[in-house]
Amino acid sequence: MGFLYAGVRMANKLIKKHDALAKKFLTDINSARTFLTLHLGAQIIAKCDMSTLTIESGSYIDDELRSRFSDILYRIELKNKSSCVYMYLLVEHQSSAEELMPVRILRYQLEIIQNHIDKYKTKDNLPLVVPLVLYNGKLSPYPYKIDILDLFADKQLIDGIGLGRFKLVDLTVMPENEILQHKKIALLEMCLKHIAVRDFSKVVKYILDAIIVAYNNNLNKSLFDSTLSYLIEAKEEHDLLPLFDKIIEHVSEYKEDIMTYAEQLRQEGRQQGRQEGLEKGLEKGRHDEKLAVVKELLKAGVKENIIATSVKLSIKEIEKIKKEISLKSMH
Repeated sequence: MGFLYAGVRMANKLIKKHDALAKKFLTDINSARTFLTLHLGAQIIAKCDMSTLTIESGSYIDDELRSRFSDILYRIELKNKSSCVYMYLLVEHQSSAEELMPVRILRYQLEIIQNHIDKYKTKDNLPLVVPLVLYNGKLSPYPYKIDILDLFADKQLIDGIGLGRFKLVDLTVMPENEILQHKKIALLEMCLKHIAVRDFSKVVKYILDAIIVAYNNNLNKSLFDSTLSYLIEAKEEHDLLPLFDKIIEHVSEYKEDIMTYAEQLRQEGRQQGRQEGLEKGLEKGRHDEKLAVVKELLKAGVKENIIATSVKLSIKEIEKIKKEISLKSMH
């Protein structure tokens, strides 16, 4: 049970880091504009004035999904000024996908439209709500339906209505050379795609290539720092030091930052070692103290079941200690 609890705790910690890194990139207007331009499709982009991109406040995720997803709502004006388009991005942070996601997407779309109606007191020229889901789960490719029409018993009857569709950005099947065409956003996508790889040495090259691409496209310094922080939280020192060496070799401008982070990793490793040593020492001290108490009680003639209850040891352990005392007295 201890291992299970530790695994859950680590998973929850990584979920929070997924959320923080994704939010850092995707609430940066320039990075968000790049991401949306890449993934929304030419037909939508052609009708939107991307220079008007803004981020709306609020969240539409219901409580049931809040620990597994985060969301961002963007607003872009149409070029013909007739209305606007909302881009609703749902970022999934849990390895298991949501099987009925199209149904939830439909509800979120309707809520966004209703909020628009309430805010602008309009009954016509409703905004288009374009949903996207960013997925980096264990199952690859994305295992469930992305079109609500596919969930109905008779698709022919419902076909053409177009409810609940979302554009899927499936990092698990996206080739690395395609990701590297995505400029600054390549760093976010490459990290998310490969962060859970057990043998990290196999993906160091891809992470490095993404860092170089992002740097050559004027990556914001704070986004680079956030990426390093994310990697340090998610991976061990032996995973990251080879990557750090490669970064210093190929992007010398990051040398000072990398050396700072590398030293931080080493210090954390030493501190963790000292802490583990201290905990083991304290545990041994407590155990030795308990043994001394048991021996005194046995010598005083206290019954074994009473001792076991008092010091929280099993009868078998008490009997073992009693045997040790007998052997020593014989010698």
